[in-house]
Amino acid sequence: MITRHDIRIKVFQQLYKSAVNPSNIHNTKHYISFFEEDLQKSVNLFNYICLLITKIVQYANIDELKKSQKFLPENQNQFVNLKLADSVFIKELSSSIQFINIKGYKPEADLDHESIKNWYFQFINTPNFKEFSNLQSNSNEKKIIGFLWETILLEDESFWSHLELKYPSFESDLEWIIIRFDNFIKNLEKHISDPIIDDEKRNFGIKLFSLCFEKNDDYDSIINPKLMNWKEDRLAKNDLILCKMAITEFLYFETIPAKVTLNEYIDIAKMYSTEKSGRFINGLLDSILKDLEQQGKVEKIAFTKLP
Repeated sequence: MITRHDIRIKVFQQLYKSAVNPSNIHNTKHYISFFEEDLQKSVNLFNYICLLITKIVQYANIDELKKSQKFLPENQNQFVNLKLADSVFIKELSSSIQFINIKGYKPEADLDHESIKNWYFQFINTPNFKEFSNLQSNSNEKKIIGFLWETILLEDESFWSHLELKYPSFESDLEWIIIRFDNFIKNLEKHISDPIIDDEKRNFGIKLFSLCFEKNDDYDSIINPKLMNWKEDRLAKNDLILCKMAITEFLYFETIPAKVTLNEYIDIAKMYSTEKSGRFINGLLDSILKDLEQQGKVEKIAFTKLP
C-alpha cells in the first residue's frame, strides 16, 4: 500500500525536522524512534479514515433501531436501507483495519459520534445514494463509497477540522492518503490481507534515514565542491537534504537504478521546495553521480523478487 515514494517523503520530512530543530542527542536510534513513530501515526490515520467510513455507513443500523422504537406518522418513512451497511464490502473494509498500538492509542475514542450521524444523513439524502439503493445488485459499492469519501468527507470543512483535532500533523500525509485510499477502495480484494506498510518498505525507510543521518558530514564533502558556482539563494535546506538522500541511494541501495533515484528526488523537490529546485537538483545530482561512477563507488545489480 505505502510505496517507496511515500517512504522517501516521510524520511525527508523527518530529516528536515531534525535539521531545523537540532538536538543535543546525536544517537541515530533516538531519531529512528521518532521516524518509526511518525510512520506508525500515518498508518493509523489511514486506518482511522477506514474506520470512520465504516461507522458512517453502519450508522444505518442505529437509525433503523431508533425508528423502530418510536411511533412515527404513517406518512413519515420508517424504512432504512441497510443494503450498504450489511454488504460484504463494508464487512471486508472493517476487517482490514489494523491499528498499530502507540502508547495506548485507542482509535474508537477519537470518533465524533455526532459528526458521524450528520455525515450519515447528509450521505443517504443524496441522489447518488438513492440511486444506489434502488439498484438490484451491489455492483456499485466501490463507487458509492468513493462518493462518500470524495464528496461528503473531502469537501466538508468539518471533516478537515475533525482530522486536525485528532491528528495535528495530518496535512503532511494528505497527498498519499488521498491517492492510496482511492486505490485501496478500488482494489480492496487485493489489499484486504496486506499491511498498509510491509517490512520491506519499513526497512527501506529505516536504512535510508539512518545512513543519511550518520553520513551527513561525508555527504557535505561530496556536495560542497559542487556548490562553488551556485548562488546562495539556491541553496535551500530542502534541496540539500534531498541531494543527500539521493547520494545515499546511489551508494548503498544497489537494487535501485540511479535513474529511478534521480527522477524520484527531482519530483519530490518540485513538490516540497522552490520552483527552481527540480533543475538545481537535476544538475547537481547528475554531476555527483558521474563523479561517483568514475570513482567506481556506484554498484548496481538487478533486483529479483523471491518466488
